[in-house]
Amino acid sequence: MALLPSGDLLLSTEESVLRTLSAENKLEESKYSVAPLKTTAALHITSDGKIIVGATEDYLYTGERNIIVMNLNGEHIKTYSVDNNKKPLFEAGSIPFKVTSDKSRNIYVIDKQDYSIRNGRLVILSGDDSDEVKCIYKGSESSIRRTFDPTDIVVMESNRVIVCDAASFTLHILNTSGRCLATQSLIKLSIKRTPNCLAIDHRGFVLLGCSGGLNKKNAKLHVIKISTKRHAISNEVHKTAETRDTFAKRLPQAPRHIFLVRHGQYKVQGTTDLDQSLTSLGVRQANLTSKRLQEYGYAYTRLVSSRMARAKDTVCIIMEIIN
Repeated sequence: MALLPSGDLLLSTEESVLRTLSAENKLEESKYSVAPLKTTAALHITSDGKIIVGATEDYLYTGERNIIVMNLNGEHIKTYSVDNNKKPLFEAGSIPFKVTSDKSRNIYVIDKQDYSIRNGRLVILSGDDSDEVKCIYKGSESSIRRTFDPTDIVVMESNRVIVCDAASFTLHILNTSGRCLATQSLIKLSIKRTPNCLAIDHRGFVLLGCSGGLNKKNAKLHVIKISTKRHAISNEVHKTAETRDTFAKRLPQAPRHIFLVRHGQYKVQGTTDLDQSLTSLGVRQANLTSKRLQEYGYAYTRLVSSRMARAKDTVCIIMEIIN
C-alpha cells in the first residue's frame, strides 16, 4: 500500500487495477491500471506524485514482468522491462516484490525469487530519462550463507539505502550507486525474529518489523538508530545502531517535570507593557495555579519567565506561594 496526496490509501490487490481506501473506509477501484498485467506487492508513491508499481503476467514467476511509472492522472510515463543489454529485467522465477525511490528519482526494486528458494537481488534503476540499470546488488561478500533474501527497503533522508536480509538476519547499508558501505548483524542487536518490513519515522529512526514465527504474538517492532555520518558509517554502524531497549538505556534516568504556565488575565486596554498588569481576576488565577503547583509536592529548582509585566506579575505570585 501507499499514501496518495489526497490522503487515501492506494492498494495493490494482485489485480489489474489498483484500489483506493478512503478515510470513510470506502474501498473502490482507482484510475490506476496495469492491464492486461496484474499488480504485485511492489507499490510506491514518490515525493513528486509519481506512482511506481510492479506488474506481472501471472504469479507463476513466468511471463512478462515490469516496473511501471504513472502520473496522478493514471497515465503511463515509463515502463522498465529490459536491462542495459536488452534482456528481460527480471530473472526467470522472480517477481518485483518491493519498490521505493530517492530524492534523485532513482528507483530501487527488490527482485525476489520463488519463496521456496529464498533468494533475491536489488535492482537500481536510473531516475533520469534513460532506461539505464545503474546497479544490481546481490548481497555483501561477507554474507555468512552466501545467499541474499531481501524483504524490504527504505531510503533515508541522507540517501543511505537500507535493505533487510532475512537470509543472514542483516541490515545492508548502501549508497545510491549500490555500493555496500556497511552491514549490521541483527543477531548482535538481540533481534532473533525474521526481519520482514522497514519504515522511517519522523525522527529518522529505522522501524524494523519482525515476524513472530508460528506464534504471531511474538512479532516485534524494533526502533533502530543508524549513523548518517559519511566518514563513520562503515566503522560506527554497530555502535550507533540500537534497538529501542538499548537506546533507552542511554537516556537520562532521573525524571524531570516541566510545567508550562500561562499568565493570568491582564488589562488589555493598557497602551504600554507596564499598563498591562494583572487584573484582580488574573491575580486570583495566579494564586490558584500556585496552590496547585504546591500541592504536587515537587522540589522546584528553576522558574523561567518572559519580561512582560503580566508574566512577571504571575511568576512573583507563584514564587511567593511555592517558596
